[in-house]
Amino acid sequence: MTACLAGQAGMLNLFWYAGKNNKKIKYFKVWQDGNDAQEIHTTAFLEEKMNYIHHNPVKSELVANPEDYLYSSARDYAGEKGLVEILFA
Repeated sequence: MTACLAGQAGMLNLFWYAGKNNKKIKYFKVWQDGNDAQEIHTTAFLEEKMNYIHHNPVKSELVANPEDYLYSSARDYAGEKGLVEILFA
């Protein structure tokens, strides 16, 4: 098994374990409790949230820089090619 597939299987196992005791969750729990939807009302607010998301792998010590995380759109914003096409307005 490649490192990428092993990492995916490990993440799915963590998501399954996090939700296994909650009857409302059928398969996997991805989001933490207490997360509420917020309207994106300004560009500054959007950038704040994107920076927060992009820095999660750094905070978790998975990578040194946001653009180093293979599954992040931070790569596109840093001028590199990410896995998913990002449409810039």
